[in-house]
Amino acid sequence: MIRALSEELKPLATDPGQFLSKLNRDLYAILKHTGSPMLTTAFLPRGDWNSGVLRYANAGHPKPLHVNRGSSQVSPLVNACGKGQPALGLFEDALYETQRQSSRREIWCSFLPMDCTKFHNAPMSYTTQALLIEGVQRRAQLGAGKLFDDLLEEIRAFSGETGFSDDVCLVGVELAG
Repeated sequence: MIRALSEELKPLATDPGQFLSKLNRDLYAILKHTGSPMLTTAFLPRGDWNSGVLRYANAGHPKPLHVNRGSSQVSPLVNACGKGQPALGLFEDALYETQRQSSRREIWCSFLPMDCTKFHNAPMSYTTQALLIEGVQRRAQLGAGKLFDDLLEEIRAFSGETGFSDDVCLVGVELAG
């Protein structure tokens, strides 16, 4: 459903908030007839490679991380209001705001559902946002590919498991120069 709706809404993709707002309304209209609650999260970035400006909207997705290589600081990309916005399909009238982040030579990383995954053998969950940020911060000077490989290896070691019981998806956008 999401794929079909997204194809239909491509013309709105230049404004991430507008796109997710319309996607939410259309998804809600479909799901309200099923009698079964369903939802999905989404993070929609739109980058301008020339200016280094990232515009994005977040619909209930775990907060992507902004890695500032110059200062080795890692921070979650939050909404201007400081509050999260709901997942898609929950509320008919949910409006998603387009946010803006500007910088160069940095990485924006999205982690899903890794930061929701629980490891059965781990004494505590690695997946808290704070531990994830610490792991990324220790690797802030690495390229996105190496950062992801090392982070996944650390999570496997922490969990005591050789694999993951759920899907793991890491997405990174690295701006250079």
